[in-house]
Amino acid sequence: MNRTRRLIPQIANLYPFDAKTLELINSDIYSPNDTYSFAKNGKEFILRVATHDEDHNSLTAAEMEWLAFLHGRGIPVSLPLPTENGKFVETIEARNKFHAVCAFEKVEGEHCEKENPRLWNDEIIEDYGFTMGKMHAETKNFIPSDEKIKRPSFDASEAFCDSIKELPEILALAESLTKQLLSLPRNAETFGLIHNDFHLNNFFVKGNKVRVFDFDDSLYGYFALDIGIALHHAITWNPRIEAEKAQAEAEKLIRIFMKGYNKANALGEQALRSIPSFMKYRQLCNFGWCYPHNVSPDERDNLLNGLTMQGCRITEDIFIN
Repeated sequence: MNRTRRLIPQIANLYPFDAKTLELINSDIYSPNDTYSFAKNGKEFILRVATHDEDHNSLTAAEMEWLAFLHGRGIPVSLPLPTENGKFVETIEARNKFHAVCAFEKVEGEHCEKENPRLWNDEIIEDYGFTMGKMHAETKNFIPSDEKIKRPSFDASEAFCDSIKELPEILALAESLTKQLLSLPRNAETFGLIHNDFHLNNFFVKGNKVRVFDFDDSLYGYFALDIGIALHHAITWNPRIEAEKAQAEAEKLIRIFMKGYNKANALGEQALRSIPSFMKYRQLCNFGWCYPHNVSPDERDNLLNGLTMQGCRITEDIFIN
């Protein structure tokens, strides 16, 4: 039994739905979220119950408000489902914990599979970039209804996991890289609300189009950060290919993704030049999150030498040219 199952009768009355239709999707000790699916009026919905030591209602409400805005602007995202009280998020306090409860329409489609050309091809990669660009373009017009209900801002703190403090050369890299990134200009053309975790596990594919979900890491950040996260994972999650083809495959993927992105949003040269640094930032975060578990022997060397995957270097030139 997971940590929030006992709350289901109370939650089922909030929406309401038949608790017998509820199915657990994921409950992980490394995440505050328990995720379920349930049926209501012949449709399937996703229920997320996030357990915290303090009340996160305002943060979740800000996420839901932005999602509703994006959906209204034609972005293919999960539409939040209001409770019977007309709220997009409700907090249940139990056993000295706060449980932020929210629900969404389930997006249609299938998980992306890099080995399956039906679910990962040039058209999908281009739409992946276009969808992100469209999100960035539309979010420039988003104004929160209440300044007290607002997502956090990027501060690069994710790079400083306790694990990397044991590694002086990695810590020095983190300090240097984050100082560089935090010095970048913040204005409406470079900085706004972003998904902040828009990788291949957080969208479905249907008809060569992507549909985005899982916005609970969203924050005010650089648009180049969102791009860097997406491209880092898209490259490192590639199927195994010969080392001599890795560079060409990575560059091809970037060009197709950016072709789609540029159809929806334009970034200046300085922002474009920063994308490889944000890719390296994500690589650094992943290293810290996984170290010393699930870290290959050459990963530290790759990180220190600016590699986003074995044998592959990504430079500013590909984004400028």
